Amino acid sequence: MLAAAFEILQGSSTIPEPEPHIHFYLNKSGFWYLAAEAPPDLDKFALKIRSIGSPVSGEVWILAWGSRYGDNRTKMHARLYAFDGGSVRTVWSQDALHGGEIKVEGDRITVTYYDPAKWGIDPPNLEEYAITGTGLNRVR
Repeated sequence: MLAAAFEILQGSSTIPEPEPHIHFYLNKSGFWYLAAEAPPDLDKFALKIRSIGSPVSGEVWILAWGSRYGDNRTKMHARLYAFDGGSVRTVWSQDALHGGEIKVEGDRITVTYYDPAKWGIDPPNLEEYAITGTGLNRVR
């Protein structure tokens, strides 16, 4: 299995509207073919992609996150996709996290974001997730 991610930039050059794609390929008899594509639920977002070690045998897991160009409050959206060789499913998602950032370290994913009503007053919220066979389970 192989995963490939790319963006097609559209719109103006000052505030582009990317069309991101995450494709999953299989190799049969020496030829690679497109087996599945992640859903377009992150359309128009400038994405960052990270391969995550899958705890499920025979699956490829891809973490994708990003925000829209020109979004001055940087509302991050994130998805964790799993590809089993036949189809893609979303095993975890978060939407509209203000000032959101993601950090991956080993089998942990840390998400930080701000409460928009307390932006600049309170420290950011911090959530830590463990990577499990069912997706991400919050540990803190």
